Amino acid sequence: MARTLLVTTTGEPYQPVRLKWAVPSKPFCVSRLEQLECVGVDAETKALTLWLTGETKDLELGPEAFGPPTDGRLVVLGIFKFPDVKTMVLEVRSIPRAVELARLVRRTLGSKVALTRVRVINRWFEASEAADGLTKLDKCLDQNVTVVRWEDSADAFDTFLEKGKTVEERHALFAEWQDSRRHVDVPPVEDFPCHPDEETEEMRDLEATLNFRMLRCSRTWNGERVTLQQVIEEEVARVPPMTEPS
Repeated sequence: MARTLLVTTTGEPYQPVRLKWAVPSKPFCVSRLEQLECVGVDAETKALTLWLTGETKDLELGPEAFGPPTDGRLVVLGIFKFPDVKTMVLEVRSIPRAVELARLVRRTLGSKVALTRVRVINRWFEASEAADGLTKLDKCLDQNVTVVRWEDSADAFDTFLEKGKTVEERHALFAEWQDSRRHVDVPPVEDFPCHPDEETEEMRDLEATLNFRMLRCSRTWNGERVTLQQVIEEEVARVPPMTEPS
């Protein structure tokens, strides 16, 4: 029996993402975000909300949109929250939304805020899984979370490499480490750190990081057994080599 993919109102695969920033203060962020036509406090939920209007109405999201809600309300693209005085999060329901709205935040708040962590569900959903509503399904973002610390991976790598006593042994161990990682897949719910000092104005690092995960989800949805590392290696191999100018 064919499965039906669960998608958002704007046509992208439903795949919740939470972006977390270090910020100067909540008032700093709210005062600037509320200058946007697409941001305001929702009358019903009292949440600082980002809608599909104004600055966001022409964003490239899904392959097709299904129109505004029949009750005339605006489409909600994301919800801002402030867990503490120095932290802002944005919760969205797709990877394209995460990337496009992170760019909007960057343009609006500038370099005074830094994207520090991302949490994402590394799978797509069947439409039938939303039988009890998307709000309930959104809670999967806080279930069975694996928090990634790159320091731990670096320490494990250094310890592994120390087994080699010669340059040749270390080269062999490095190749062994790389090969072993190709078969280690991402966890179902992944919370990983960012490098804000290395991020570009257009959020290219975030875009690549999330799009690789989305591509992996697409391939696993279609029945392939593939890890994130394998997807990355295959995509990198498709990039033509740079040639020296003649």
